[in-house]
Amino acid sequence: MTKTNKKRMAIILGSADGLCLAVSVIASLYRNQPSIWHAGLGDGLGELVGMFAALYLSGGDDKEGFFTSAACGVASLAGCVLPCIPFLFMTGPVAFSLAGIIAIASGAEIAMLRPEKSFWSIAIY
Repeated sequence: MTKTNKKRMAIILGSADGLCLAVSVIASLYRNQPSIWHAGLGDGLGELVGMFAALYLSGGDDKEGFFTSAACGVASLAGCVLPCIPFLFMTGPVAFSLAGIIAIASGAEIAMLRPEKSFWSIAIY
């Protein structure tokens, strides 16, 4: 596997993991919407450290492995935090709608990063 493919796979892994965590935070805190931003940020920071450490300790002992692991951690943070941003400014149906749009757009971007799939191949099937 080339260095570019390793980094791409790490970004896909991290962002998909973070996005799933964000959706679960939003769903579980439906009745306590002002807490969604803080929970998403806290989970994202935990994902940043956890995903970086897990990938780095599983075989990224060189300089390139460090940057690939860092890319995975940052992608996890982004996947976790982005859908929670609307709850930083508002609550209610508008915030949930914006979070849903962000989550769907993030999922589409993850699908486009996959080497064997494109957005359209996933959308059609």
